[in-house]
Amino acid sequence: MDGKKKCPYCGEEILAVAKKCKHCGQWLESNGVTSSSVEQNNVANVLEEQESYEFDLPFTYELLHGKYKKIFYAAIAAIVVIAGGIYYYLSYQSGSMAEINRLFAQGKDKDAIEMLTKVAKRGDKVAQYRLGMRYSTGKAVEQDFKQAAYWIKQSAEAGFDSAQVEFGIAYLGDNNLDVGEKNNEKGIMFLEKAANSGNSTSQYLLAVVYLANKHVPMDLSKAEFWAKKHAENKDEKYSQLACELLDEIALKYFRNDNYPKGFELALLAAEHDYASSQYRVALCYALGQGVDMDYLKADEWMKKAAANGCDEAIDFLND
Repeated sequence: MDGKKKCPYCGEEILAVAKKCKHCGQWLESNGVTSSSVEQNNVANVLEEQESYEFDLPFTYELLHGKYKKIFYAAIAAIVVIAGGIYYYLSYQSGSMAEINRLFAQGKDKDAIEMLTKVAKRGDKVAQYRLGMRYSTGKAVEQDFKQAAYWIKQSAEAGFDSAQVEFGIAYLGDNNLDVGEKNNEKGIMFLEKAANSGNSTSQYLLAVVYLANKHVPMDLSKAEFWAKKHAENKDEKYSQLACELLDEIALKYFRNDNYPKGFELALLAAEHDYASSQYRVALCYALGQGVDMDYLKADEWMKKAAANGCDEAIDFLND
């Protein structure tokens, strides 16, 4: 059996008489091949492999069609978005509300109005409202109720709730905006749009409108609905104004002999520490109006009302 030896290039075991390594493919020096020629052969093999890689699998092809395709297109999309954002900012965002406020604060009214007008013309509903209010009050511009109405209407129709409130009031005839003839139906419509979006001022105004019997016939049910919405609004959350409104509607119910409804609204305000309502709740318990008679509860609520400064309750307890 032939002897064995190790290949001087890869170290693998081969036959002693082998002229070429079966493992690494190198010719052995014993066959007349020098180490320098072996090295040259290795370099030639490497170059051949590199050329084969470059032509058989070009990187551009891999980007467009191969495993990197998604990454490539995602990168292109990101570049487009970033470039578009920069273009949008430079082309359209020159002039922000913060910048406009700063100009007004610095007394640069002319520059501020020019910038505000530019932003409003781009369709910014907040800028449209603020520009309209400037024309309405004549601050930094010549007072012009037609221009005021134009810009506030643009803002209102774009869905800005403060503008909807102003336009609603205008149609009810309670401000100076030039909207043509009074139109209570349109006024209510704009106020309801703002109220349904959570505007607490509009909710309050609707309750007052339905309570006042001025623009529309009195409707205690609708007044109650909007008064509760206003009272429960996070911007008011049973403020004194909200409780006062509930108390007024409760009083109307009492005068219409609807004691259960009157008691319900008075109790709601009383539970939020409104003194006049606490006094009314005490009377309801004392007289059994809208609720079962209960002297202990009547006394409890009367004392709360007196402690909160209700003169009627104080007089009642002193008699």
